[in-house]
Amino acid sequence: METSGIEEFAFLKGLVKLLRPAKILEIGTSIGLGTLNFASEMSPKTEIWTIDIEDKRCDKLKNFSGDVKIKFIKGRSQDILPQFVKEKIKFDLIFIDGDHHYNSVKIDWKYCSKLSDVIIFHDVLQYKGVYRVIKEIQRSNMWNVVILKYPPITLIDLENKINYQSNRVPGIAIVTKTIEFKDKSFLDFEIPSKYSKIKFKERKDFFVKCNNIGLFKDDMNLYDIEILFHVIWNYKPKAIYHIGHIGTSATILFMDYLLNNEAVLFLWDVSNNFWYRKKKNLPKELLPALKQVKIISEINIENNKKIFIWIDEWYTKSFYEKDLKNIITNIGPYTLIGIRGFSPTDNHPLKISIGKSQCINPRAQNFAKWLKDNLEILELKTEQASPEAVYGDYVNAGHWMYIWKKIS
Repeated sequence: METSGIEEFAFLKGLVKLLRPAKILEIGTSIGLGTLNFASEMSPKTEIWTIDIEDKRCDKLKNFSGDVKIKFIKGRSQDILPQFVKEKIKFDLIFIDGDHHYNSVKIDWKYCSKLSDVIIFHDVLQYKGVYRVIKEIQRSNMWNVVILKYPPITLIDLENKINYQSNRVPGIAIVTKTIEFKDKSFLDFEIPSKYSKIKFKERKDFFVKCNNIGLFKDDMNLYDIEILFHVIWNYKPKAIYHIGHIGTSATILFMDYLLNNEAVLFLWDVSNNFWYRKKKNLPKELLPALKQVKIISEINIENNKKIFIWIDEWYTKSFYEKDLKNIITNIGPYTLIGIRGFSPTDNHPLKISIGKSQCINPRAQNFAKWLKDNLEILELKTEQASPEAVYGDYVNAGHWMYIWKKIS
């Protein structure tokens, strides 16, 4: 028996008729009834790619002779989708109706969000795993989410060719990328032209190695490391100031940058002991960069050259109230600041939101309010980074925001 109802198919067919997609991806073929419903409303020579772990129940697809091209792919979506991303395949519409367990849905979403701007989830209200992922997506300003809760559906009994009413209300969620995030933004970096793809892969493999031996544990995940890597290699600072959490993954990334660039890394380590312990575990590859590292006890920033300042969740209110305010007030047009402790805003009434970011560090709440009130006065701009946070990874997501001086 096909588990989708007549009402759902009518809605999906109407959506296809409205959007006129040239290429659809379906995750969860089942007996292929949904696939055929999509095909019935698509223009000739358009395509449907459909994925399922088995092909025993979709004979109708194999015998399909319409003008729409149907491509069946046997396997697990979690194994197939990464290859689509790697090959930069794009779809006009994706329908997710596969494994409904939370981890599976989350992985499907992670890759599908890179493959299309319009994604539909089935069984949102019936399965907790699907609903949980949708609620996480809703916390991001990158995506619009509409959940449709319609009356109980009419199920189709294909064997006996009869319909009957059911109390099931599976629900459908329509997720679309917001227009502002479709445009190339300040943080949408490419691999630097002077940094070959082979060299880039070598460095990425190096970070994976660091992650595997526990150097990134409870710090940042590899996705966040990749974002920060692109920022550094595109901005090409002559000096980097790392303040707080010295010796973590960001430090390793900055030191890797030093190996290939004439720059200085300043570490503000209040206790000194923290860096002393951490540097003993540095990978041997990074040891030559130690000569470009300086430990400082106060911040004196030179504003006459490109500078990147990385603030890593400082643990005292006085730092935010005094030192950080002083830094931001006096930054020049060639300074870029990354501050951790900010995540994509979910409009929480008790947290300060700045643009698309909200302050999740309680010690920095007063600073965030001050920053919000003084952005225009100080001619500053902000941008939310760390989009991985929208997937609900609140332990290892980077959670940071960028601040830089407007260039008039």
